[in-house]
Amino acid sequence: MVTPKRRRPVERMPAAQTRTESLRLKIEEEILEGRARPGQKLDEEELAGRFGMSRTPVREALKAVAATGLVEIRPHQGAYVAVLSPRVIIDMVEMMKVLEITCARFAARRHSRDDRKAIEKGLNQCIAAATAADSRGFYRANVVFHEAIYTASGNDFLASQSQLLRQRLEPYRRQIVYHEGLVDRSVKEHADICHAIFAMDETAAERAMQTHLEALQDSISTMVEAITSTGKKSLAG
Repeated sequence: MVTPKRRRPVERMPAAQTRTESLRLKIEEEILEGRARPGQKLDEEELAGRFGMSRTPVREALKAVAATGLVEIRPHQGAYVAVLSPRVIIDMVEMMKVLEITCARFAARRHSRDDRKAIEKGLNQCIAAATAADSRGFYRANVVFHEAIYTASGNDFLASQSQLLRQRLEPYRRQIVYHEGLVDRSVKEHADICHAIFAMDETAAERAMQTHLEALQDSISTMVEAITSTGKKSLAG
């Protein structure tokens, strides 16, 4: 008689750790959606009261967000939404292009059936949001589209670094004033990227992603130049 294997008990995350992780996600969401702006102080006491927690899990959550670069912990001052200098932002956008172009090339070579569904889902959400003139919806759909391509690259390290860099830049991307017609152009470029990946044409996927990101790079560079010309050292607030 074969003795059945005993199932290993499911390891549960301690309640305190669960609270900290939940708060970390909420803080990140507020920063990425622009409700907490670069340079803004994140008051521990206010966060604790708002989310019904003690200051200990709040402090741990802020440290976790700081590890991603979205928050800066200043000695004897507290936690602040990170502020990047214009030079750093330009450098990061340049690097983001390199990473996302690589993701597109790898995705064309390696994508699965599930990846195709995820990329199509992101594209369709972008089209729907653009049609409805829903700017917030378009932002969310744009993230879904690009992150599906990260995953389709089949390289977990490349995907995680691409996502991390994109998150670091998100508070600044939201400050860009998009001119009329740019969203429609973006949707067309998304479709071009999608078609190239599905055709497994690595060169075309690279070229389509590069064309798409050059518009973002130009917009951010224009914004940085405008801010720099005013004598400011950063893009906070």
